[in-house]
Amino acid sequence: MRGMLSQIRFQAIVVALVPIAVLAAMLAYTIATRNSTGVTAFWADHTQRVIEANDALMNALAEETRRVTLYRQASDARDEAAFVRAAQEVSRRAAALLAVADATPAEQRQAQVYVSTVDAENRFLTRFMAAQRRGDTAAMKALESAPSTQRLAPQLNIAKRDVDKSERILAVNALRTASDYLTHFSTIILVTLLGGVVLFLILAGGFGTHVWLRARHLRSNAQALRAGHDPDPLPGDDELAVAEREYRGVLERLQQEHNNVAVLQQALLPQTLPNVPGVRIDASYAPSTENADVGGDWYDVFTLADGRLGVGVGDVAGHGLQASSMMAQIRQSVRMAARLYDAPVDVLRAVNRALYEDGGPLATLFYGELSLNTGLLVYASAGHPLPITVQARGVVEQIPGGGLIMGAERSVEYRQYSLTLDAGSAIVLFTDGLVESGRRTEFDYDGGVQRLIEVVNRQYYSATENIAQAIQRDVLEGRPQLDDAAVLFIGVTDVGFARGNATKTWAIDARSASAARRAKRAFLWRLGEFAPDGTDLSAPELIFGELVGNVARHTPGLAEITLEVDDNVALLHVCDEGPPIVHAVARPEDLAEGGRGLLLVKSMARDLTIDRSANGNHVTVELPITLNRREAGPRAPARQLRQRTLPA
Repeated sequence: MRGMLSQIRFQAIVVALVPIAVLAAMLAYTIATRNSTGVTAFWADHTQRVIEANDALMNALAEETRRVTLYRQASDARDEAAFVRAAQEVSRRAAALLAVADATPAEQRQAQVYVSTVDAENRFLTRFMAAQRRGDTAAMKALESAPSTQRLAPQLNIAKRDVDKSERILAVNALRTASDYLTHFSTIILVTLLGGVVLFLILAGGFGTHVWLRARHLRSNAQALRAGHDPDPLPGDDELAVAEREYRGVLERLQQEHNNVAVLQQALLPQTLPNVPGVRIDASYAPSTENADVGGDWYDVFTLADGRLGVGVGDVAGHGLQASSMMAQIRQSVRMAARLYDAPVDVLRAVNRALYEDGGPLATLFYGELSLNTGLLVYASAGHPLPITVQARGVVEQIPGGGLIMGAERSVEYRQYSLTLDAGSAIVLFTDGLVESGRRTEFDYDGGVQRLIEVVNRQYYSATENIAQAIQRDVLEGRPQLDDAAVLFIGVTDVGFARGNATKTWAIDARSASAARRAKRAFLWRLGEFAPDGTDLSAPELIFGELVGNVARHTPGLAEITLEVDDNVALLHVCDEGPPIVHAVARPEDLAEGGRGLLLVKSMARDLTIDRSANGNHVTVELPITLNRREAGPRAPARQLRQRTLPA
């Protein structure tokens, strides 16, 4: 297959040859026109000279005839001399006609016939003049009565007409020849021009269609390659095929570089979340789908002295290897400063000063310290989006705070804030890539935060293995992700949790839907602390819901719920103040309205017992779950960061 540049050159040559051919034809046409004009002018001039010579001859002959008539009337010698001169003039005119009427043999023959007739007339007049001069009347009558003499006048007219006709034919033929000649040249020029235009249109149309089809194929392949697919390569060896191969190579190199930076960034993020009794920790990270380079988003959770938990999330300006490496430096700087200073504001000041003095890029940072004994969270922010909290009473809101971005000034005074996280409450830390998803032309930070609050409120009460990942997936679903996004979820299951304490009790009003959801969430978090990674908690969740639902339907609503962990057994106790439960063992009738919930619980649980106390019912369920061994007391599972990137 010829290259497109070769085809373009070929078409350019064709396009250039067509005007050259047309110009050559027009030049030939001009030369032919000039020649034809010359030939036509020659024959026009020749015809004019012949006609003038013919007219002069006829005039001379008429003059001679007139002289004969005058001589007969006057018998004047002068008339005789004039006759002689007229006869000589006729001879000269006849010779002049023969001299000019010699262009063609036919013309020469016609002129010769005409001149012969004139000579015969001239001889007749001369003899007649001589007989008259002698006074020979008989000879004059004989000459006048001769048959040949009577035919001379018609013959002269015929001969003159033939000469004139011959000249007209010669002129017309010359004009016709010139016209045919020019018509042929005009036809050749027109055919050349139209042929060149048609050829150019055919070549241009075929080439344009070919280029359009291959360009569309190239665009489709480029889109597929950007999407991570491997389309069929563009066939051929033209420039578009070469460009596609080069694009594939560049994209593969960029993808390899991106993967290397992504691997480095994943390696720089925490590989495991700490085991902290009384706290549930989930994290998720999703790289940008619109930017080829990874960013500098990060999060971190680490334990400090005096029962404190350090939590941080930040974002370094820019993308690529430099942003990732700077992210790792800032993360380690936060850890070191947190062990040197007791207040988050001091940590931010130290990190900001080091970043400014090293000439690093701008960065945002939120850092807080959570007391595991009191639930008090002390925090400070350096230009970073403020986290979302979920209070135990069900209020979901963004916490207050603010501060200057790090790296802009050397000495910055940050303000410190605090709030209390009770058991059942949580805090969601995130980077701006989460709230700016879907934004292309205008900044809508407030709208993104409001959407995130709605998602947190929805996912907080949903049983999931990784709440941070569920929040991130819900926010980003169906929206282009313009920047990297990191989410860190900290849920408080108990305040002042002791390793020896394996029992937790919640007192709720089961008729309150929000209270029931909060209790279920706390129950699942607490149970997950004793369960191995990947344990399915759907069965305990269903059992909890059925028992609390029974309390809401059949009792005044007040319930005391206790989770007890003993060895590898998890027991769920639900105490209420309602009437006795009667359908615990027997299968209810088909049309009965109650009893099926407890039957479902019994079918799923390892054991179910129902005791009647003085105040109400006491239901004990051995949950269908295998726990970690308890030699050292309960512990939170070591959650590996599963699926940090969102599935396609």
